[in-house]
Parts: sequence; C-alpha cells; structure tokens
Amino acid sequence: MKTQEILEKQKRHLWPNHILYYSTPLPLEKGEGMYVWDVEGNKYLDFFAGILTTSVGHNNPTVNQHIQEQAGKLLHTSTLYP
Repeated sequence: MKTQEILEKQKRHLWPNHILYYSTPLPLEKGEGMYVWDVEGNKYLDFFAGILTTSVGHNNPTVNQHIQEQAGKLLHTSTLYP
C-alpha cells in the first residue's frame, strides 16, 4: 500500500480528533536495528525511537523470540489477574 492510500484509509477509519503530528506523516513498513523503512522503500535513521526501541532496536531477534513464545501461551488477560 502506498503512502497516499494509507493516509486516506486512516482518515476514513479513525476518529475525527485523531491527531497526526506532521502535515506529511511517514507511514513506516519495517524496522531493523536503528533504521526504519517507509512504504515507498526509503531508509531512515530512527531519531524518533521510543523507550523500548532506543534500548533494543527495531526487530530485535531475542525480543521477537520471547514475544512469539508468549503470544503462543497467553496474549491478553484482564487486569484482575497478575
């Protein structure tokens, strides 16, 4: 899906008060280490990484393995259970 298609779909399906931080948002397709790629195939150094990404990078194989293992056991419960 191309950038314009993604933005149009987002506009159609998200609530009206959903705020985009940029006039031209960057739809990302994948990440690896400290880099991300947009849906057009352009590669960027991720200077806007969040807390987890800053410490382990995008698409970290160890983190991915543990997520997959946990998702196969239990993905979500109520906050009633520890």
